[in-house]
Amino acid sequence: MAFEDIDKATAQISQLIKYAKEQGKKISIAGAQHSMGGHTIYPDGIVLDMKGFHYMQLDSTENYLMVGSGALWSEIIPYLDQHQRSVSVMQSNNSFSVGGSISVNCHGWQPNSAPIASTVESFRLINSDGEILTCSRTENTELFSLVLGGYGLFGVILDAKLKVVPNRMYTAHQYVIKSADYIKEFDRLAADLETGMVYGRININPDDL
Repeated sequence: MAFEDIDKATAQISQLIKYAKEQGKKISIAGAQHSMGGHTIYPDGIVLDMKGFHYMQLDSTENYLMVGSGALWSEIIPYLDQHQRSVSVMQSNNSFSVGGSISVNCHGWQPNSAPIASTVESFRLINSDGEILTCSRTENTELFSLVLGGYGLFGVILDAKLKVVPNRMYTAHQYVIKSADYIKEFDRLAADLETGMVYGRININPDDL
């Protein structure tokens, strides 16, 4: 989608929100449709598909990525890789959308790192009145905190400015341990400053826990 088309689509969304408010219609915001299930689609409501908002623009000097909320991480990773950059925090799978990840305030595999909200510098939001607002830690601060993890209840995220980091190649190591030692071992690995990512899976087979 070209940037001029984004402006046109943004105006259409604004008008749609105003129409829905006048008609008493509910709006369900859809990206990859993974963060929540089909129960978020309101009966006789309007489904707003944001996948067309997947534009990206990198500021390699300040290390920020301006990205449309409908962009999937599977699109973002290769784009940043071309510029020797990577995301700061993202979900384990790359099939989610930026808007969805921000809306649930997802966490990543990076040890001792806050959820994705910590990497969001700002975002543009259309509120329930159809107004386009820029939200950050210094502008519309209350909305900024509510939208991060707000599951789309406070408006439609158009795009976001995300912090990016230098790209690094990791080597994977696997450790098989007793479940009783899980927390201690996890903390030990996470404390190592050379560990870029760490996660654990617990065997829940009752015969071999």
